[in-house]
Amino acid sequence: MTNVALLALALGLASGTSVLEGPRSSTRALAPLVPGAVKRGRKNSATVLFLMSDTGGGHRASAQALEAALLAEIGTSLDLNIELVDIWTLYGTYPYNRQVGAYSFFGKHPRFWKALYYWYSWWPGRRMDQIWSTLTNRRRMAAAIQAHNPDMIVSVHPMTQTVPINALDAIQRRHERARRADLPARAQSSGALAWRRPPFATVVTDLNSAHPMWFHRRADLVFVPSKDLHKRARWFGVPELRIRQHGLPVRKEFWQRTLGEKETPPDAWPTPDAVRALAKAAAKKRLGLDPERPVVLVVMGGDGFGANLESMVGRLVARLSLDQTAAQIVVVCGRNDEMRRKIEAKHCTPALGSQGSGGGPQLGTRSAQVVALGFVDYMHELMDATDCLLTKAGPGTIAEAAIKALPVVVTSYLPGQEAGNVRFVTENGFGVFEPRPREAAQTVSIWLRNPDLMALMARQASKAGRPSASKEIARDLAAALKQHLEIA
Repeated sequence: MTNVALLALALGLASGTSVLEGPRSSTRALAPLVPGAVKRGRKNSATVLFLMSDTGGGHRASAQALEAALLAEIGTSLDLNIELVDIWTLYGTYPYNRQVGAYSFFGKHPRFWKALYYWYSWWPGRRMDQIWSTLTNRRRMAAAIQAHNPDMIVSVHPMTQTVPINALDAIQRRHERARRADLPARAQSSGALAWRRPPFATVVTDLNSAHPMWFHRRADLVFVPSKDLHKRARWFGVPELRIRQHGLPVRKEFWQRTLGEKETPPDAWPTPDAVRALAKAAAKKRLGLDPERPVVLVVMGGDGFGANLESMVGRLVARLSLDQTAAQIVVVCGRNDEMRRKIEAKHCTPALGSQGSGGGPQLGTRSAQVVALGFVDYMHELMDATDCLLTKAGPGTIAEAAIKALPVVVTSYLPGQEAGNVRFVTENGFGVFEPRPREAAQTVSIWLRNPDLMALMARQASKAGRPSASKEIARDLAAALKQHLEIA
């Protein structure tokens, strides 16, 4: 069975439709692939096109983090237009345009994910898919690129390398043929022949293990977050001069720590312990949390994935109550509203539904209380208020936890791409992997009663954090963009 057949099967299962329905026609108008569709000559403005897919929240979050960093880096020197495009959903053919639904299915069935992940990792399977996806999508991708007319392309998804780069090749060949042709003077004067291939950069948004599809030897720049992925990029043929290692891009709220009302950059922070104490007190006040009680944060990704989440929360409540640890358990269920309702019904008291003065949850007086939240956009504040974190091995959450100096219990991971994230936590000494709810709860209880151990792991986490990664990546992207536009 080919990669496409496997993907189509998963998409059919995920959406409740039959794989035998076949391709669905698209009503989206596409720009024709013709010489002259792309023009150059703009010196005071530029367009950066971010390619991604909304398979989970991490890819879009990384793109948005880089968007903010790039706008800050460019400043007023250039009128910069940044476009974030889920290119497979908008422009891909069936079944590639159904990836988002497939991801939801796979996230809940790790064994299916594992089979597909390693099938694509195997060179013959990966090569078959690259050939087929290029044959069926190259013209559409080329038309999409021409429609957006970018001066730089930045990929933040493993499946937005091969076909877009092949599409750029197709556009370039068309323009080279046009240059050799005897075109009328009017076409030449219009700038139709002035097209220059935009630089293509890949920003790997997996932390410590990554699929081979991330690494394309013809990408102009490849940004990796760790030494392991630097080695992996070289293994897959990316030239050393094109590799940059800065860390994982994180949202703007994680570039700086808030000390009262004043924001200070990382190089101006006071001692780490003082920063954490000030940030924790301020965040608890804003969120309406008890300043005297420790906070345990449970996060299972933007889509609320993670094995045994309900059981994990139940074990935490039971263990912390048994040990008479007056903790506050905040559970972020993401978009999994069903799970949030279950946890609210089973573990949350009426007091948890009220709001504190800072707009957050107001907890009751039991020895271990629970509040269940849906998708939140203030994760930085929750992490500032937190003493330890339980999470699936999502790269963004772990990178943010390291920046916030949080001890971490990793409770689950997707086979393949997230396995290395577990090693990142354990080898850097700021957490453990414990998938069993009873043992995970026991670990948290031991940590909360051992402040010296917590402080040691917090320091180790801080060493592993890279709060300046987004700005450093943006600096290199801005330099490449200006070089392409020939701006000093």
